[in-house]
Amino acid sequence: MKYNLLPKRMLFFYSHYFKQHNDSFFINRFKNILRSFFIGAFAPLVIPSPILLNKLLEKTNSQFYRGFSYEGTGIGFAIKSFFRKNKASSFESKVNQLSPNSIYQYYVGLGWLLHFIYRYKSKKYADFGQSLNHKYSLIMFDGVGFKIGLFQYFYSKESINLIEKFTENQKRVCYQGFGRSLWFISRFNWDTTLKKLEELGETFPYRNDILSGVGLAVAYSKFDDLLLGFKIIDYLKHKNQEDFISFLQGFAYGLEARRLQDPYLWRSNIDNIPESLKHKVNQLIDYVYSVKNNLDKTCNNHNFYMHWVDGVRQKIKENVYV
Repeated sequence: MKYNLLPKRMLFFYSHYFKQHNDSFFINRFKNILRSFFIGAFAPLVIPSPILLNKLLEKTNSQFYRGFSYEGTGIGFAIKSFFRKNKASSFESKVNQLSPNSIYQYYVGLGWLLHFIYRYKSKKYADFGQSLNHKYSLIMFDGVGFKIGLFQYFYSKESINLIEKFTENQKRVCYQGFGRSLWFISRFNWDTTLKKLEELGETFPYRNDILSGVGLAVAYSKFDDLLLGFKIIDYLKHKNQEDFISFLQGFAYGLEARRLQDPYLWRSNIDNIPESLKHKVNQLIDYVYSVKNNLDKTCNNHNFYMHWVDGVRQKIKENVYV
């Protein structure tokens, strides 16, 4: 990014997300998400102790927003790792000391930082990823795709074409991250999200991965309103089977991230939904773990995450999500 364009782009960002619409719910929630995220990004740079850092994140964030701070810490720890000889192993060592319960979020934050440094140099990411945990290394591309969507796509549709510079699996996870950003670009509005999906076209080659990202974002950002997610699921079930399966797979991943991160928040929210939906939630979590447990026995390469995603989609398809 050219530095003389930065003020103009930030003005676009502020106008799009905070000024163009009278939507107090989205504005307040997004402001809190950004606040939590950037607290997390800067805190590791000044607080070396994982114990003290954990205490700070607990004190400065409510339970609902705490996960966004841990995603931000992925940036802070990634910055610090670049001053070490073994960058990737240093990064993983630090995040595992902080809290293994936010494992997915750290890699997303890492992707944000690597995109600032490596831009679209596919091999640079691959080389860095070789020293990461093979199960999660591809998740950094979710951060790349989300960053492209959140900061560029809403005013420059051509920015999505840059994702084509990556390898196939890198692209797929980028489009998942882009799908997450589409939910934010659409201000948590499903009708708007659907219109933006249709702008890309039903035959867009990575539509399934984008819908996976939308499902993940809905489950995570609106975890206190899971009925919204199930309304979207019911809509898709009667419209397009492939869209339905992909959204549901992403929704399952968003639920699992929330469940793993904060068992207390999980129980308090799940207890407020109807029993029939609790059954479906537990079913989805079971799919996530059954596929992962099988892959643990058979896959030891860095394509693990995509095999996991595809396996959960296949599980949903075979069981027709009853």
